[in-house]
Amino acid sequence: MQPRRILCLDGLRGLAVLMVICFHFQQMFGCWHGLLARLAVWGQTGVDLFFVLSGFLITGILLDTRGSEHCMRNFYVRRVLRIFPLYYATLAVLFVVAPLIGLRDAQPVSRQIWFWTYMQNIPLTFGQSMRSDPVHFWSLAVEEHFYLVWPFLVLRLNHRSLLRAVLVMIAASVSCRILLSQYSTFYFTLARMDGLGCGAALAVLARDPGGLRRLVRPAWAVLLFVGSGLGVLQLALSGSRLEILQITKSTLIAFVYCALIVLAVGNRLLDSVLTHPALRNIGKYSYAMYIFHPFVLGGLKSTRLPSSSFDLLLAIAFTWCAAALSWFALEEPFLKMKVRFEYAPRPLAVAVSA
Repeated sequence: MQPRRILCLDGLRGLAVLMVICFHFQQMFGCWHGLLARLAVWGQTGVDLFFVLSGFLITGILLDTRGSEHCMRNFYVRRVLRIFPLYYATLAVLFVVAPLIGLRDAQPVSRQIWFWTYMQNIPLTFGQSMRSDPVHFWSLAVEEHFYLVWPFLVLRLNHRSLLRAVLVMIAASVSCRILLSQYSTFYFTLARMDGLGCGAALAVLARDPGGLRRLVRPAWAVLLFVGSGLGVLQLALSGSRLEILQITKSTLIAFVYCALIVLAVGNRLLDSVLTHPALRNIGKYSYAMYIFHPFVLGGLKSTRLPSSSFDLLLAIAFTWCAAALSWFALEEPFLKMKVRFEYAPRPLAVAVSA
């Protein structure tokens, strides 16, 4: 028996990667102005949505399978099969194949090692320029660091203690952004644990009596007051003039996306939008689309054609094609191996797949 899949979360993955693509498109092409440009900046929070989703899904799986045979082994093997093949294949192309055929300059091993060991967000935090490398991989490093620690806490703590642990994670993230304010804490693992922690807390609450249904009203309140407040500040000020917002916005954004998950699961209209086949299909390929999209955008930029919003549609289409090819040629063969490491949930578990 495998954890059941909540289909609308595939749509949320699709939404998250589209948001990130829009943000990087505006960064690279700069063809939008005024209101549209400020809306595009919000696309950066697609990474926050990924973090919240990861915390929610991973914690849910761990809660529903703890106590079963080989639960930790199965968890880590399944994560490796999902993440490593595409990640390391991409690094091999960038750092080995491309320099050999003259497509990019060779990078010293001392620079590459950060990526091979999932530590690339460390030099980014402390000011080392890595522009010629896949900078967007920083978020993959943050998630890997989360996977190294959090499963052991989930398997050893009860629900109340896990919620306390999340509070510690949020406090540590905010404190880190204060103490290291002179650095780029946007990339730093400890400074980004609040999003993953909020998603984890939501997974714990979903398994208490009443589940997510009892959170619908609070979710609407968060979306109405916190979400609209952040939106107004973004449109009016871009948030750059409020230091307190720079410190707390990551946590506030995580609250908003937790609320969105609650409503997506419990609201028929939102669920129908997020379960649209097109959006779910993009969600299916979201991991590869996230990895490939900066290279596609760079390729389009290098054509030096007049930039327009049409380039965004081209970027999404080309990125989707590359991701679909990756899925069938590389990812799916490894994912089929998951059947050898199936989870064994408790009979009454309410689980989700990742």
